[in-house]
Amino acid sequence: MILEGASFDGYRLLRPLGHGGAGEVYLAEAPARGPVSGWVAIKVFRDAADHPALPGLMRQSRIAATLEHPHILQCYADATEGDDVAIVMTLAQDGSLGDMVSDAASEVTLPMLPESVARIVSQVAHTLADIQPHGLTHGDLKPTNLFVRFAPDGSPVVALSDFGHAFLTPAAVSWLREHPAKSPPEWVVEQLAWAAPEQILGKSSPASDQYSLAAIAYFLLTGVRPISSEAQSVLNGRPPKSIMPPSRLNPALDDETDAMLFHALAPVPEQRFADVVDFADALNAVLVTRDLPGDTSYARASASRQVADSLRKASSSVASRSRPFPGRLSLPTSSRRVMSAAALVHDEEAPQVDPAARLRRRVTRYASVTLLLALLALTVSTLVFHVGPIRLPANLSLARLFNANSGAPLRASPTAESSAQAQAESRLRTALAGQPVYRDALTGSPASWSVSGKAIFFGPDHRLHLHNTTKSPLFANMPTSVTMPHGAYVAQVDVAQVGGATSDHAGMRFLISKSAKGETYYSFLVTSDGRFDLWLQQPETGLTFLTSGYVASLKTGMGQTNTLAVLVDPTANTLSLFANGAFIYQSPIGHGVALAGRLGLVTPDTNVEAAFANFAIYPA
Repeated sequence: MILEGASFDGYRLLRPLGHGGAGEVYLAEAPARGPVSGWVAIKVFRDAADHPALPGLMRQSRIAATLEHPHILQCYADATEGDDVAIVMTLAQDGSLGDMVSDAASEVTLPMLPESVARIVSQVAHTLADIQPHGLTHGDLKPTNLFVRFAPDGSPVVALSDFGHAFLTPAAVSWLREHPAKSPPEWVVEQLAWAAPEQILGKSSPASDQYSLAAIAYFLLTGVRPISSEAQSVLNGRPPKSIMPPSRLNPALDDETDAMLFHALAPVPEQRFADVVDFADALNAVLVTRDLPGDTSYARASASRQVADSLRKASSSVASRSRPFPGRLSLPTSSRRVMSAAALVHDEEAPQVDPAARLRRRVTRYASVTLLLALLALTVSTLVFHVGPIRLPANLSLARLFNANSGAPLRASPTAESSAQAQAESRLRTALAGQPVYRDALTGSPASWSVSGKAIFFGPDHRLHLHNTTKSPLFANMPTSVTMPHGAYVAQVDVAQVGGATSDHAGMRFLISKSAKGETYYSFLVTSDGRFDLWLQQPETGLTFLTSGYVASLKTGMGQTNTLAVLVDPTANTLSLFANGAFIYQSPIGHGVALAGRLGLVTPDTNVEAAFANFAIYPA
């Protein structure tokens, strides 16, 4: 578990992004003076300073970084903290392909559109071809090492990461041999799911990358991982089952697709395509230029439906102002077919597909597409005639088309957001005009406040000071004798940072509850350079970074006082944050949080001192 503001060689770790067999990846804030600014991803290899694979891993990462390739995730620097070593990389805010297909809130479901799969495979293949003259192969291709963003036209753009990780496949095999009676962890199964047969035996070559890329394509087209016979034998010791033709898992595919994928998935490297680009070109030919002639691709049909659906939603829905970072689009995932570590790919037989039924479905699909396009054209032309040019939100990409279920929820219109902000601020003013249920100017004895450390005192400014000299957060909690309001309430306090760095935090924590497993609470924190943070602490997950941002309503500069307020509404199950009377953020309250939880003050960072005054709670 990481703490708020934990530092790794100057990088402030915010929250975990993922983990695997090699290390842990965190969202981090770069130091003011460094090779890059702002948010980055940092991959930490624990106790790896003396690991024999580390020199090769770092060498390949550095070579890849020098290429400045558009389809390679940029690496900026190395970092060390004790025996831990890390690589600092570009933050891919849309996440990896593996994250997308396994996240229930993702916009990506399986099987993907053939056109999107062809585009992804082509980009990866040409990148692999580009790195070979530099003496590089990847050796660890899998969905979690492919990071996706979107071009202006909405089509997927992929970047490769984690060069030099070929040692992980032998490590996974070693783990299985050392623990024959144990169920393998997820990272072991995930590692072997994409490995070529020769990699199971400790050998790797450019042809191994071709195999892994074909396995990824198979998975994206079917939702099933084509684990090789060699990997199946190592994983469960049972006689392996052959890889099923993908057309039996996805009736939108045909025999030509089967042939192209099985050619690249051949168990012997010499039986595969001459090079990975030949494979990508052959797969593109059968996935994109197939079926009926003319402009009738799945992508066009999906684009038409997405535009029509978005126009319908725009007139009736208002999105919440809450925008957790990094956001994910929430869409149906009924077609998802991703198997867990415990389920190997061919334990179930797929139903046989009747060729005549397949043909009927294709004809029906094309007839439906034609009708949909005609209806869309009529709808759009009618709207244009009556209301003039249609301006879709900038975040709505018409061709963001991984699958037929894709779509994007619209943000609230500026008018709707302004209205929501005005209502929240009006509610705050009304509450503050009433009588508080509890008030403490914080100018007297702190004895009634429960404090987690000794560095609490009153300064010459007649304010309560918290001076954190440890690596753990320093808390001061309101007296337990205070009765919390029933229903909605506003809590408010004045805070000023008087010592530490401009990126250090101070603020309030609220909805505090305790259990045998630990504490649950939110932290509303601000910095002297004008940024706010929102965190959630829960015993099961530790500290989770929810959102952050610079806001104009915060006063900047060391010693400046900001008035922080939070409106907790149990009826609406929301919390709203304010700085100096201005609304800045609203979010639903997380599952399992006690809505009547107590409040306190916090300075989470080491060597930071903050002064607090005028703490009060009002019914709302």
